[in-house]
Amino acid sequence: MSTASFAPRTVALTPNTRFAKARVAAPRRISQLVRAEQSPLGDAQQTLKEAEQTIAETTSAAVNNVEQAARAPVEPAKAPSFGDAMAFSGPGPEVINGRLAMLAFVAAAGAELASGAPVAAQLKEAPILIGITFFLFSAASLIPILKGAKLDKSVGPFNPRAELLNGRIAMLGFAALLASEWVNGGALL
Repeated sequence: MSTASFAPRTVALTPNTRFAKARVAAPRRISQLVRAEQSPLGDAQQTLKEAEQTIAETTSAAVNNVEQAARAPVEPAKAPSFGDAMAFSGPGPEVINGRLAMLAFVAAAGAELASGAPVAAQLKEAPILIGITFFLFSAASLIPILKGAKLDKSVGPFNPRAELLNGRIAMLGFAALLASEWVNGGALL
């Protein structure tokens, strides 16, 4: 905004030019102070400088955070206690029960095919051997969980999801084998 006043002045041009008259604005009072405003281009340049400064500050802060995180010691995953591992929603019960059910179903069905003896008779013949086998399978399944090992590794078709599914099916299969033996009064096969 200017404090000087401008008045139009008529200037006559020679006939050789295209325009016969032109209006030119000239200041009347030259002694007054003229205050210059910032142009829109100046505002845009200032905004751009502020944005660049903000980006630089944010980038340097992010780099500092990453560097601090890289220098910070990584704490190993805390191994669950026995109570946590064997809790209702813990990692142990379903894995252990599934593995034992797979073992029990294959062993019971195999022994029935070989000897024709029902599961109850098989258990009476070798209770200590069956108990030791189940204890060893349970311990072998529980020890990695208590050490905090990651149980999500896959080796081809063998993965934790397939193991849980097979364990659940084996639990149902073993329960169906026991139910059918109870209904029939003897070995299924």
